[in-house]
Amino acid sequence: MPNNTVSPEIHQLILSSHELRPADLLEISYDITAHDATGTEVSLGASLIAEGGVEYWDASGDTNCTLQNGRHRYTRTFRAPEDIPTGQYRLVGALWTPPIGTERLANIVIDEAVRIM
Repeated sequence: MPNNTVSPEIHQLILSSHELRPADLLEISYDITAHDATGTEVSLGASLIAEGGVEYWDASGDTNCTLQNGRHRYTRTFRAPEDIPTGQYRLVGALWTPPIGTERLANIVIDEAVRIM
């Protein structure tokens, strides 16, 4: 059941790399502040979005975590698809009420975050 009292904020995403090849693994850390959230479970979602709007995601890297009050970092991985074309990609990071797609609590978009080589 969604917890409408939770108001998390994603300040930034910290990436292990800004250049990837198809099938490479990227580590993404979410810098989050949450109030009135201790014990609230969220899912960390991530997508790479191509210039033309095509979206790539890695459901196997979606990670559930339990928020704590205050500012903390939570980490997930993202494997670039084997068939992803070369180019620049936006990265969207989001917090969802589990499972992913139920209710988005917060999101952040980073333009030209990742280059696929």
